[in-house]
Amino acid sequence: MAKHIMLEGAALCSPFIQGHLDYLCGLYAAVNAIALIMAPTSPLTRAQARSLIRIGTEHLQKRDELCLALNFGIDIERQVQVALHMLKRAASVTGVPILATTPFAAKAEPATISALERKLGEGAALMVFLQGALDHYSVICGMTRGRVVLFDSDGHHWLDRGSLCVGEDQRHARHHVPAASVIEVRAAAPE
Repeated sequence: MAKHIMLEGAALCSPFIQGHLDYLCGLYAAVNAIALIMAPTSPLTRAQARSLIRIGTEHLQKRDELCLALNFGIDIERQVQVALHMLKRAASVTGVPILATTPFAAKAEPATISALERKLGEGAALMVFLQGALDHYSVICGMTRGRVVLFDSDGHHWLDRGSLCVGEDQRHARHHVPAASVIEVRAAAPE
């Protein structure tokens, strides 16, 4: 276990904050993951963030899911679809190619806290659903021995590491990250 992992972008920018009366944390998680990854070289502007939110809301509207998302949130499957759509379109808004994968979807690698920690150490921001006490989409930007550090649209800064379980871990925990909800976000390698 690493003593301390923190993505560089977490010190260079602040997360975009969602409205108090909407359930668009999933869209904001995608924008915040992009902001976090871009911060060291090309900070995301407010106008670019708005364009990305518009891409997400238009995607939901085309599927007649925007009203439902605004009032009740969206399930993991829809969240992954809209987030991947936003991340795929990010380069057209920002000029910076972003890579996004769902690392545990194929079940080739088990989803564990150690796997998340390794991906962070490799420079990936991790979009996740925090099922349980929060029922909230967020971005993990770092880990210490005792904490999982968040880059979050609702003002959450960290979770106690012992209160989090991941994937198939069935122990009773305050927060559970379903494997299907994890989206690994990175800047694409320069060509």
